[in-house]
Amino acid sequence: MKIRNFCLTLKNNNIKYYLSQLPDIYRTCDVPIIIVPNNYFGYLIWCIYAWYYNLEDRNYNEYKKYLGTAYYKGLSHEPLLIYCKYKSKYQLADTLFHELRHWYQQKYMKMFHTNANNYDIEI
Repeated sequence: MKIRNFCLTLKNNNIKYYLSQLPDIYRTCDVPIIIVPNNYFGYLIWCIYAWYYNLEDRNYNEYKKYLGTAYYKGLSHEPLLIYCKYKSKYQLADTLFHELRHWYQQKYMKMFHTNANNYDIEI
């Protein structure tokens, strides 16, 4: 598991502890997990990764709106990377587990695919 922690106030031991609480299958995650601070510096780091992974269509409004996202490669829908914003250690655990679940669904449940617009539906 490749974890890139860009948060000065977040210790890697905290992240390792959260991950140790997950079922074994989630610890086989083969995509980078990018953790950035919830500020403009975090957005700039995210821009570098978005450029590297060819996700240039992502913008600052999307960055502000979501606490994390699991991204996939085009039509193949192969997992690409997971990014999480860090606001607090409790929020990070929730977001990290949520996005790892999406990674699992995309990797092992081949018919699964989410559309970010699903989160915008008003009930």
